[in-house]
Amino acid sequence: MVEKFKNNGFVILDNTIEDVIFNKINTLSNYYIERTLQRNENSGNILYNLFRTENLIYDFPAPEIFNNEPIYEFVKKILGFNFRLTEVLIFFSEPNNHLQNLHSDQHSLFDEKIILPTSKVSVQIPLIDFNFNNGATRIVPNTHNLFLNTEDILKIEDEIKNDISFTPNVNIKSCLIRDVRTLHGAGINKSNKRRAMLVLVYTKKWLSPLATVSKDLYFSIDKNKRHV
Repeated sequence: MVEKFKNNGFVILDNTIEDVIFNKINTLSNYYIERTLQRNENSGNILYNLFRTENLIYDFPAPEIFNNEPIYEFVKKILGFNFRLTEVLIFFSEPNNHLQNLHSDQHSLFDEKIILPTSKVSVQIPLIDFNFNNGATRIVPNTHNLFLNTEDILKIEDEIKNDISFTPNVNIKSCLIRDVRTLHGAGINKSNKRRAMLVLVYTKKWLSPLATVSKDLYFSIDKNKRHV
């Protein structure tokens, strides 16, 4: 799986989250989603009907997800032991959202075109089954090690626009772990239901400062995982 991640820039871990933890996260998400929708001027709006919450890391009341062994161990294999959790977000879309253009979440660290190992990953945990019909994340494999300009990305966008193969299915209680440099973008939600996912962002230690969290959250995390 690690080699697959290195080659493609992402991997799917199936059935990694226990029912009770998933149900807790799913219930909590409804509160955060409604709070985001009620903000003045919709400050969580990314595009039409496409939203994200603020960073929830300080006191996120579901520490069980940070203790998840398969996710923790896989991220450790990619980033090494000294990695940090920097963001906890919920992304969601209502039906008929605007298409999100393909983009990367991390610019090159150096002006020189040097291929570097992964330094930042996004763990995407769908709260409903993600598929092409409800606008799941479109991902272009093996773009994390390419040096693409705007024209290159627009060309790729045009080539994959209606190609379902670039929208991997990710079911509930599973997760998609992505090198944040990999080109991706939300599809159009053609269903009649809200599509939402919890996102955990991890980085190498030297890339981000240590996040501030509440004491309650800190001591709820497995002591062997508190270093993040």
